[in-house]
Amino acid sequence: PRIMLASSDDGGNAFSYNTILEVTVGGVDDTLPKLGYSIYSDPTNPDHIIIVYMADYLADVDIYLLETPNGGATWNEPVRVNADTPGNGIMQDLGWGAFNQTGDFLVSWRDRRNAGMEGYQLPAEIKGRVWHAGDTWSDEFNFSETAAPHNEILNGNGNDFMGCALSEDTAFAVWGDARDGILRIWFAKKSMADSSVWLLDLNQMPPLEVYPNPANDLIQVKTNIPSKAAVFDIHGSLLFTTIVGNNQPLLISQLPPGRYQIRTSSGQTATFIKE
Repeated sequence: PRIMLASSDDGGNAFSYNTILEVTVGGVDDTLPKLGYSIYSDPTNPDHIIIVYMADYLADVDIYLLETPNGGATWNEPVRVNADTPGNGIMQDLGWGAFNQTGDFLVSWRDRRNAGMEGYQLPAEIKGRVWHAGDTWSDEFNFSETAAPHNEILNGNGNDFMGCALSEDTAFAVWGDARDGILRIWFAKKSMADSSVWLLDLNQMPPLEVYPNPANDLIQVKTNIPSKAAVFDIHGSLLFTTIVGNNQPLLISQLPPGRYQIRTSSGQTATFIKE
């Protein structure tokens, strides 16, 4: 297959199409690997674009990064992201990426190198690596705390996926695996300053704690991690957004008496009453 870039300079009324490169995945007979491509624009320079894709240039599927500094006029040579031994027969897939505010780029993927075998249906870990402003790579690191055995539920459409984000020097990833026989969604937070990883099973997300409740002027919203949150009235209308989980009280004196819902970006909800 080919990777093509579609671009528009008139708000999408017309597009131009350019072939970026031909991608070889001819050695992959398995129909299950997730080999989709994704494209990202640098917030510090919109002409700096990165594509994350998978290819078997070295006889097995690896994660690759393709970069242009000039909006697609020219492209650098593909860069292999995963740092295991080239050509070892180990399949990597489910690649994803994200820029941070200063142009560093995170790549995350599903990695099977420790399974010691070839193929898709093997135990896998979730790994990440940061491309520092297009110059140097960080070491690889694990988002997952353990290798998850393969489960047939992952063979179904949409049952395995990846998402990641990079904010300053903190990397985040969300993925699904079935390490205990049940498909669960996992959220990981990794500081690049140390080796610690904070892992949360989103299927067991505890409810928000709001207190005092009812309240007149201020409430405290207790959650596991600082999160964006939105406050809605009983009709579902958005009233305002805020940040919760940072030990700061939330001012509600401006609200008329009534019942309200607060909802975080991680999906936690709670109802509170303004007296």
